[in-house]
Amino acid sequence: MLSTMHIGAWVYNEDPTNIDEHAKSVFSKATKSFLDSNLELMLCLGSQLVSGKNYAFICRRKTVALNPKSAYSLAICYENLQGECSISKMKDVVKENKLLGGIFCTKSSEAFISKLDCIEANRIVHSFNKAFSNLVGVKYTPELYVAHSISTGINYHIIAKAKLSDKEQSIGYKYTIINSFMNEDSIVSVEDL
Repeated sequence: MLSTMHIGAWVYNEDPTNIDEHAKSVFSKATKSFLDSNLELMLCLGSQLVSGKNYAFICRRKTVALNPKSAYSLAICYENLQGECSISKMKDVVKENKLLGGIFCTKSSEAFISKLDCIEANRIVHSFNKAFSNLVGVKYTPELYVAHSISTGINYHIIAKAKLSDKEQSIGYKYTIINSFMNEDSIVSVEDL
């Protein structure tokens, strides 16, 4: 993390998979009354100093229903000065839709793509790196493989860290989709989280 924090500015975690105990506690307290889904904490993207503190988390969400649906969601959790926590925003980044040509969310055990050492994970990371190889100015690193969909080839949905090419500091996290088809890998979209 950055050594200085300015009020209102987001400070991005350099390693969003390394979640400290206090941040885990904030997530747990804020989401304890969220009853329609089971939430699994995946990443802590960063924090923002306000009158209290906001935390940006990515969680895997599975609805509690007869036919449960999975999603990966951005949860902004607020901790006030008295230590009380609440969810101030919950937004689906990607939501499962298993119809023909739909989106299939990954299991949490498959999501940490850059930490897995298997043929499929290595192929997806290679496709990601190849798709982003010609960009100038910003370097993208895959952090979390959240879903895939079938189109002409396969679309991989990945949350990535963005850094300026000449800096070591993260400038944010993006929801990216890349397409892999017949040894060609290309960027479909890049969205701010």
